[in-house]
Amino acid sequence: FSMVYDVLEDGEVDVTELGKVLYEAQPADCESMAGYEVYAVDATPNPRPEAETLPNRVLLKSDKATPAVPGWKFSWLVRLVQRDTSWIAPQAVAQIPADSTANQVAGTQVAALDKQSPHPKVAVLDSGYFNHLFLALCVALKTVIILVRMRRNCTLYEAPVPKPAKSKGAPRKHGAKFKLNQPTRTPDRTATLTLGPLTVVLTAWHGLHLKKVATLVGMALRVEFQKADGTPRYQRPLWLFWTGPLTVALGDACLMYLWRFAIEHAFRFMKQ
Repeated sequence: FSMVYDVLEDGEVDVTELGKVLYEAQPADCESMAGYEVYAVDATPNPRPEAETLPNRVLLKSDKATPAVPGWKFSWLVRLVQRDTSWIAPQAVAQIPADSTANQVAGTQVAALDKQSPHPKVAVLDSGYFNHLFLALCVALKTVIILVRMRRNCTLYEAPVPKPAKSKGAPRKHGAKFKLNQPTRTPDRTATLTLGPLTVVLTAWHGLHLKKVATLVGMALRVEFQKADGTPRYQRPLWLFWTGPLTVALGDACLMYLWRFAIEHAFRFMKQ
């Protein structure tokens, strides 16, 4: 009986080795898409308002109208197992401490995933991760591609105009602005996709980057859902940022992001 408490108090887990075990223990029927293993990353709160002696509690607040509640928050990185299902295979779970952020913890988890194997992978994330704090941690990734949603009011930048020969000063880092809500440049690619009764119109622009992470160049993908009569299904389009090869089919990139929602179902299932 006392040994249980000894383990809980003094036991330690080698997180690096645990990550290897979890990677090797993924289900054999895990599906890939376009040759990539697909992973989802997200954070979820665990409210503990009555646990006054619980160490390292933080204030959890989801929006301005909701009062903050004490508790813990965890960052999850999971393998998406099968399309059209909610199955996930947990790869890494970490508590987000008070002196860190979800972006920093997620960046550490994705960097560890990058070293697990040489297989190409895609990490899919929601709009809360489209910022320089997270993306700066992804510049050196070799086997993981980032597919992250962007807010519709974001501004990206095109490649700069080459500096004239023998001119003084540092070369420019940014070219013309590219505003998602007012794209003026001609698209580089377009495609359509059928999802049930909906037609999905995909439009892509290449060679764009975030201002504070100029070395991470990617593709902006606009996703518009249309009804059978051609009218918009939603008021606003979905915007995605892809950091991988431009040879990927636009439909595959879109489906990878839609697959991400399986992690939301998993959170709800585990909490209930």
